[in-house]
Amino acid sequence: MYFNILSIKNLKLSITQYLILLYILLSTYYFAKYSIWYDVYHFYNVLLRTLEGQKFFQDYYSHFYPFLFYLLAPIIKVISIDQFNVIFSFILNFLFAYHFTYYSKKIFHNEINFFYLFSIIAFFFIPFGIGLFNFNELAVYFTTIGFLMAICDLKKFSYLSVIYILLALTIKYSVALPLIGAIVISTVIFLIIDFKKEILYLFLKYFFSIGLLFLFITIILITFSNTSIKDGFDYLFFDVLTLSKERTEFDKFLFISVFKNLLSINLNILSLPVGSLLQLPVIICYFILIPILFFKKNLESKKKFFLYFLLFASIFHYTQLGRDWHHKFIFFFIIVYFLLFYFFEIEK
Repeated sequence: MYFNILSIKNLKLSITQYLILLYILLSTYYFAKYSIWYDVYHFYNVLLRTLEGQKFFQDYYSHFYPFLFYLLAPIIKVISIDQFNVIFSFILNFLFAYHFTYYSKKIFHNEINFFYLFSIIAFFFIPFGIGLFNFNELAVYFTTIGFLMAICDLKKFSYLSVIYILLALTIKYSVALPLIGAIVISTVIFLIIDFKKEILYLFLKYFFSIGLLFLFITIILITFSNTSIKDGFDYLFFDVLTLSKERTEFDKFLFISVFKNLLSINLNILSLPVGSLLQLPVIICYFILIPILFFKKNLESKKKFFLYFLLFASIFHYTQLGRDWHHKFIFFFIIVYFLLFYFFEIEK
């Protein structure tokens, strides 16, 4: 009798999992097919310019390096833009979900459920987020997975990790840099709390190798574009500093504006701050995780490092990437997973 009940429960669980995956597949298809706004439009605009043979810094100006477009443009000759949107949205969505979950399991020694974390990421990365394959999501993918590769083995330098983060910087450095900032701050805090000389040396090797290679690539790109080094750097980096400064405000890091909106609620239902209400559960989980993480004892080094990164990546990704909060919450939802399923063991 017990085994029959267990078999029925396992069957129900399997059916539920298949239905969840089907829903994710359908939602990914729908949003990839019908979602588009400025960032996405600009991505495909540059892609088509590359296909036409236009040259970076000569026929058009962009803050996004052209290497990715040289690889992707020939594909548009074979399939239509609409097919390209859907196919590559599927590939990137499930590739990020798989790789993030795969490396997370390695870091946590198989203590997390692959299906739950994979499903959360696969739903909130593209379907709920920006909805389409473009350089925002690509930069997030390469930076994050590059970092996870590095911390899977804190005793070994990973050349593949360097390649991934360099790809992220050349795809869209304005998305990669906040995540790299999260890596740097996580490393500093990690070393302050639990100093290890070998970790410091490893971090410095990554920092200088990635930094110098990115600088070298930038100079070569500007030089071959027949643009002066000064003009190239002014356009690529210094002209956008004003925008970055506007987004670097202390109250944004503490979500003060969200709480102000919530406190302004009155009895008129039309005035409800829907955006703030939707963000609140995730933000609360974020604040709950902070004391758990910093005061929990016997947490392995790799796990601490990983969770520090999630905390700072979520905040930097949220504050530094514009006003559309709904496509910047991927790290917050991952935090919710670890809080509920890992620390509170909700699946049990």
